[in-house]
Amino acid sequence: MRILADENMPLVREMFDSLGTVETLPGREITRERLTSVDMLLVRSVTKVNADLLADTPVRFVGSATSGIDHVDTAYLAERGIEFAYAPGSNANSVAEYVVAALVVLGERDGFDPADLQVGVVGAGHVGNRVIERVEALGARCIAYDPPLARVLPDKSFALIDALYSCDVITLHVPLEHGGSNPTYHLVDESFLARMKPGSILINAARGGVVDECALLRARASGRVRHFVLDVWEGEPAPNPEMIRAAAIATPHIAGYSHDGKLNGTLALYDAARKFQGRTDNSVCPFDRPEGTDRIVCSTLASAVRGAYDIMADDARMRPLADLDELACGTAFDRLRKSYPMRREFVHHRIRLRDEDTKLRTTLTRLGFTLLGPHE
Repeated sequence: MRILADENMPLVREMFDSLGTVETLPGREITRERLTSVDMLLVRSVTKVNADLLADTPVRFVGSATSGIDHVDTAYLAERGIEFAYAPGSNANSVAEYVVAALVVLGERDGFDPADLQVGVVGAGHVGNRVIERVEALGARCIAYDPPLARVLPDKSFALIDALYSCDVITLHVPLEHGGSNPTYHLVDESFLARMKPGSILINAARGGVVDECALLRARASGRVRHFVLDVWEGEPAPNPEMIRAAAIATPHIAGYSHDGKLNGTLALYDAARKFQGRTDNSVCPFDRPEGTDRIVCSTLASAVRGAYDIMADDARMRPLADLDELACGTAFDRLRKSYPMRREFVHHRIRLRDEDTKLRTTLTRLGFTLLGPHE
């Protein structure tokens, strides 16, 4: 079996070598011409999987190492009888920790306590639910807005949209849908932004097209939106330079790029591919997540979070792209993603507090950190 995979999937060669012959490419270089003798295709979000890519190819299995699948034409795959697998929730922790890091940094910058915020989470699936857990660990109050889930889960409490507009922060975690009963393309448009609480914060770690960027720039200029944090962009891989400059935090679509999150995606596809091949043995993939944890000595929430994940380092790497032409910007954007440094999730960091603080200890534990005793 010939397997073609996105080179940004960690350990994909090592894992899938037992299932076939593995070749890797940058995701944007996976084209129909590359698939003429490929049986199994493994992608991430930058590869559009549809008839244009797969027509007249021998591909029989497609796996996407992502939580979202708006880049995949699942109806076409079903029509062609092509097996499909993806990795829902694989990067949920990573995205949630990105949101926490953003709120903590902005709190330090502007002098507010994240615990005093009301946060509206748009999209309460795998990622959105994890965001709610982590943000509530900060002490903030969260509401979930998700009309599609509200219809199928009537017993669960979801907010109405008017409640969303009263929030201090709105963070987006929905797929990009252009049609259907709940389209999300430009969900955050002129009208949405005009109804947001004055001076609020918008975070988009979903898909760029969920936000009308021109409208967001106007809302930022008017003060309706105090800050916006963008990890995803309408013009990827060449974002609008003006958006990069105006963002309080700008990052190159890496919110879900913790090493753990990416590895979860690869592992999920490995299991699905083994089942597709009819393997019934109970052999365990020998390439699991690396062992070891880092030790952080700190005295504040901000220093603990920053020690585990310095979101402003990602921002600093992104800023120079605003000064490049479109072609150079796109190349640099993809390079930032390809060469992204290993980032471990909070669970892999052990915290020793300089001063005993019961409240801080509880918060850090709820965020997933391991707290050391005074003599550890």
